[in-house]
Amino acid sequence: MEFLSPQYLSEAFEILDRRGKELKIAAGMTHILRFHTDFPQGLSPSLKAILHIGNLEVLSDIREENQKYGIGSTATLSSLAADSYLARYAPAILDAVLATSTPQIRNRRTVGGEIGWGSFHSPLIVTLMALGAKVRVRFQADTGENNHPGREDSVDLMEFYEGQLERTSSCENKQVTRSPRSKGQHLIMKVAIPDEMLHRGGTFSFFRGLRPKISMENSGVVLAVHGYTHQGVIQSAHMVASGLWLDTLSTKLPLEGVRMGDTYIFEKLYSFCDRYSFDKYRREGPSGAQLGLVVFGLLKEGFSHLMGN
Repeated sequence: MEFLSPQYLSEAFEILDRRGKELKIAAGMTHILRFHTDFPQGLSPSLKAILHIGNLEVLSDIREENQKYGIGSTATLSSLAADSYLARYAPAILDAVLATSTPQIRNRRTVGGEIGWGSFHSPLIVTLMALGAKVRVRFQADTGENNHPGREDSVDLMEFYEGQLERTSSCENKQVTRSPRSKGQHLIMKVAIPDEMLHRGGTFSFFRGLRPKISMENSGVVLAVHGYTHQGVIQSAHMVASGLWLDTLSTKLPLEGVRMGDTYIFEKLYSFCDRYSFDKYRREGPSGAQLGLVVFGLLKEGFSHLMGN
């Protein structure tokens, strides 16, 4: 097993186009090392090399650019937690990051690795989905006689996954995650959040999740909400939820025209959660009705915080 660590992005592209199908892309490697305890022996026999992109500084930038806020794929979760811009305009991301694993792992885990692994219980993924994030991907070149360079494209994070993927380690440990369209041979370059999701007047957002007894345990439900108000009246509110118990759920909350400080919000949310068909999204654990109560509790906690209660 070769270990390739290019210093320049152009070099990484050339390796991807030439050897894409036999590469495993890695940066922080926290997901890989946790799942494959005998790494690299536990990987597929078809993989011949590890392409380490952790040294590509251009992929670790976190900054405003072209009416969006870009987060490089090799930026660590701890660097997001220390970002003053996000602290001011997207505190939901900071809350989500701090709910992800332990401080030691956040120092190594990268944004691209979190998205590529696709855990249903990832606080960061649901929060970025609620904020309308797009993923910039460098798709591998087509192989064959007329080989062409790879191409770049931006994909809505909500559309980045297709179905589920069951991974099995050499220790027979199984884990079901979202299946990324990028597969293993394409390079996640950055995540971009549109400026209007952060700077539009009256913007609000929050992340909430069940708190496991042990920080390494997987949360049954995590959710994020993003919306707008005008003169204190909610114009729109959108929720994304998922977790160990729940498939990815994206839906509009029935709060248009409700004043943010009015406790009528909670009546509307309870009625919505009581009637919503959570059974369609249930993966395991509690019943659909019980999941509705869990989601309501998280929504109530989030809106109560926004309202200062």
